[in-house]
Amino acid sequence: MPYETRRRTDGRQIEPQRERFIRERERQLLTGISRTTAWRLEQQAKFPKRIQLTRNCVAWRLSEIEAWIAERIAEARQADHAA
Repeated sequence: MPYETRRRTDGRQIEPQRERFIRERERQLLTGISRTTAWRLEQQAKFPKRIQLTRNCVAWRLSEIEAWIAERIAEARQADHAA
């Protein structure tokens, strides 16, 4: 699906956003984890898989990275409530 309807935390709809790829620098900025850590998590199926765009170029789907971040936030909130 090339366009995705997203909602804000207050339930209001956000304008549809076209799916896009992000490269390593943006992935690091969004996730805050190093290239090596991302690679290790990816090998353990705990991080979104990279997509080979060309022989020397990889990227990630922004929506998958955002979902991964949202999962980490949800896990942290659950841990806070359990404590």
